[in-house]
Amino acid sequence: MAGKTQGPPSRGSRAPSQRKPAARPAAPASGRGAAPTKKPAAQKKPQPKKPNYAARRILALVLIAGVITAAVFGGIWLFGFVKTVLSDRLSPDPTVTVEPTDAPFTDQPTACDLNVTEWTFSVDAGEAGAKTNIPFTVTNNGEIPCLINSGASSLVLTVTSGDDRIWSNADCSNDDLQLLLGAGDSTERWPVWAGNRSAPGCTKVDAVPEAGTYRLQVTYNGIEIPEGDKTFELK
Repeated sequence: MAGKTQGPPSRGSRAPSQRKPAARPAAPASGRGAAPTKKPAAQKKPQPKKPNYAARRILALVLIAGVITAAVFGGIWLFGFVKTVLSDRLSPDPTVTVEPTDAPFTDQPTACDLNVTEWTFSVDAGEAGAKTNIPFTVTNNGEIPCLINSGASSLVLTVTSGDDRIWSNADCSNDDLQLLLGAGDSTERWPVWAGNRSAPGCTKVDAVPEAGTYRLQVTYNGIEIPEGDKTFELK
């Protein structure tokens, strides 16, 4: 109600406390006696490390020396390998032996030795006055190639009747006909007798051979060939 006065507080309650204002920091004194303010020291930036060129040079020299050393030893090994291979290829095989031959080998073939040749002859006999074939075969039984001259200058065929000389291929021809025979090779030729009479120097003979028995004889460079001795009949 209005007009009532409040009495003193009761013992059990506390009066509200009054707080004192906080003290303000004292302003620095101005004048000469004031101490100067210290500025914080500036921090130094770390300096970048300088490259060590000496170490790099040493490392480069070591690498170069290693490469050169490897190249030198590699070259020595390669040279030795190539030398060994070439030596093996160029050295003769000690297990191979060459037997010498009786006749030396030459670039130009030589005439066949009659001792290493084999001959066969036959006569295709027909009528008197007609052509007669006289085929033959020669074989080289030697070990090297050689030449056989089947021309009339070396191989002479002669036909006789008793003591009468009738015909020879050398009367009207003196030619050479060289045949190269390899070792073991053979060749066959077919000389022909025309059925006429002939004389040395190819002199003309008018007589004509008649029917009867005739004999063939063969020589090679003046040496008689037994296989060429044949007897035949003309009708």
